[in-house]
Amino acid sequence: MRTATLLLVFCLASVVATAADQWPQFRGPGGQGHAGSGADVPLRWSETENVTWKTPIPGRGWSSPVVFENQIWITTAIESAASDEQRERRLAGDPMAAQMEVASRITLRAVCVDRDTGDLLHNVELGIIENPEPIHSLNSYASPTPVIEAGRLYCHFGAFGTWCVDTRRGEVIWDRALAIQHNVGPGSSPVIVDDQLVLVCDGADQQYITALDKRNGRTTWRTPRPPIRTEDGDLRKAYCTPLLVTVGDESQLVIPGAQWVIAYDPRSGEEIWRVDHGDGYSNVPRPVFA
Repeated sequence: MRTATLLLVFCLASVVATAADQWPQFRGPGGQGHAGSGADVPLRWSETENVTWKTPIPGRGWSSPVVFENQIWITTAIESAASDEQRERRLAGDPMAAQMEVASRITLRAVCVDRDTGDLLHNVELGIIENPEPIHSLNSYASPTPVIEAGRLYCHFGAFGTWCVDTRRGEVIWDRALAIQHNVGPGSSPVIVDDQLVLVCDGADQQYITALDKRNGRTTWRTPRPPIRTEDGDLRKAYCTPLLVTVGDESQLVIPGAQWVIAYDPRSGEEIWRVDHGDGYSNVPRPVFA
């Protein structure tokens, strides 16, 4: 079992004080990394400097922490290593075999600590996946950042599953699994728009955007991505996180993908506009807006 250590608490505690005690999603309130003009963020830290506490987190994950009031939540994956025989069998014929990691089992978890003390509040088992698809060695099985609101945490692990957690009781409310072939593992983080949880599924096999009813996980709409010139699946995948913007009196979900940047109506999933950005693929950064 691998262990990660959460070290961002001092910085996060300073940031969220300026945003109603919330850092609810990837890149914070509004999704553009703005901490607020009054934030007092340290510019230096080490193993001891500007660190108020440390709490070891079991497993491994590249997801960012999210904060609501006194709770800090983070997702993680506890991996059971594959045998040499399993690795050889799973990666046979894969031209990227030397760069891939193989697990025989992963346990996906959501962990909550107290913002002031670092004490463990919840350690929720979300799902156990046998023989998960291999991932790139630079990725993790828990890379997408969850999103939080009052009483609810939404954890997305790409094709490995999506879970809604009651943050007071530490219990799973609902779960879904959406088909997609990542090739190198998951990356896109979910966003909340009104009563919907929006997910980007830009896989090597299929590309679509979907919204789930955040109360029960049922699909409210699903929109295919525009046609892509290349037939090579590796050049069709992407890992971007949507950005919700307001243009005039219109809300738009702006979501880059392979070849296209597209804006959607968040209520229906209908396309508003698209721009062909060329032959880019595997793009990850979230857009910014001004």
